[in-house]
Amino acid sequence: MATIQDAIEGIQDLVGAVSGIREAPDYAPEGIRIFPFAVAYASAGSFEFGVAGEMKGLHDIAVEIHVARKNMRTALKTAMGFSDTVPKAIMADPTLGGNVDTFGSISYTFGAMNYGEMQTIGFRFIVSDIKIRTNL
Repeated sequence: MATIQDAIEGIQDLVGAVSGIREAPDYAPEGIRIFPFAVAYASAGSFEFGVAGEMKGLHDIAVEIHVARKNMRTALKTAMGFSDTVPKAIMADPTLGGNVDTFGSISYTFGAMNYGEMQTIGFRFIVSDIKIRTNL
């Protein structure tokens, strides 16, 4: 039975394989030292009754791509390189490594970000309506 954490790990496996991403751990670390870096976590969701004896979860998972802000021009160029590659990697496997039934869409925001006390720049993608069915 798949869990939200299984979906996160599936996403991180896909994003970690994107050229240029240097680290994509299954669980968010306390701090980061290697850039560009991907972190994913549960953002929102709901559980509802599915067919008899089944629970259906619909979840949103946030995927943040952090790029170090040492030189703004270089950071922007690096970050913008992930604008298509990360969504393409995720959408190429709608079951997220066989962990979910499917998902609905990917939205994003772009700009200044923080990870702990470190200022970064990058994308925050939201993988929405990730469907996970579980037997009760």
